[in-house]
Amino acid sequence: MRERKLSWAIDSEGKKVFIDDLREDELSKKFNCPHCFVEVFPKRGDKKIWHFSHKGEECEYVKKLDGKSRDEKSKLTTLSSFMQKTILLDNMQFEESDDFTCALCKKEEHKDNGMEWSKRIWICKNCYLHMSKNDMEKLEDLAGKF
Repeated sequence: MRERKLSWAIDSEGKKVFIDDLREDELSKKFNCPHCFVEVFPKRGDKKIWHFSHKGEECEYVKKLDGKSRDEKSKLTTLSSFMQKTILLDNMQFEESDDFTCALCKKEEHKDNGMEWSKRIWICKNCYLHMSKNDMEKLEDLAGKF
């Protein structure tokens, strides 16, 4: 049987919840990915191993798990390893980081090597210097979602 990629999520109270521990009456609650904080959904069917799933495309962290051994997975850096200050997001508390993931190229950078495009949207210097009209439209679209 395949190893699951996302066996736990964060509930609306900010608590870590494992898919195997969910009761039937809890399946309709809201859950968020512990890496990208996007909403995820519990999948508990009969054919595949139980897991949480992103509604759309998987986040970059979960994509990195493909084909990795358990030891390799434990060495991957998570967003939470960078956190230092507390901010409030959808009734959950998370640590704010001095690092960011560029909204365009998805590379992790220190805030000294980038700029805040709009609230909670950062881009690296390289993307800023080589930004196209299409890139600007993507950023404006993202900014509209926040």
